Amino acid sequence: MVAPLQAGDQYNLACSGPINTPGVTPLFTTDPVQAMYDLFSCSGGPVNGLGRNYGPCHLDYWGSDFNGIGGIAGQEGTTDGQGVFTPSQYYPSVLGRNAFFNRQFHSLYAWRSNR
Repeated sequence: MVAPLQAGDQYNLACSGPINTPGVTPLFTTDPVQAMYDLFSCSGGPVNGLGRNYGPCHLDYWGSDFNGIGGIAGQEGTTDGQGVFTPSQYYPSVLGRNAFFNRQFHSLYAWRSNR
């Protein structure tokens, strides 16, 4: 379901040890099954309680670190002067981005007023 790793990289465990989360040690694995299980285990990432659709949403367009680049963040990357890590690689679905949700309709809710 998730793209294979590039040589020397690892998948971020987005639920157990997300990147750029104060007080949390980032965790990584080379096992795609473990990475996907971890992504789905807390309803799709570091924000708990969002629902079962959020795992595929992270693969399609949010990214496991909510940066807007679809896929699971890799371990390789750079850290800026303020300590923010930016992965150099994201691993989306093997079917490509927007494989589960049409990018035009990825947000199926609307603001509503009773006025």
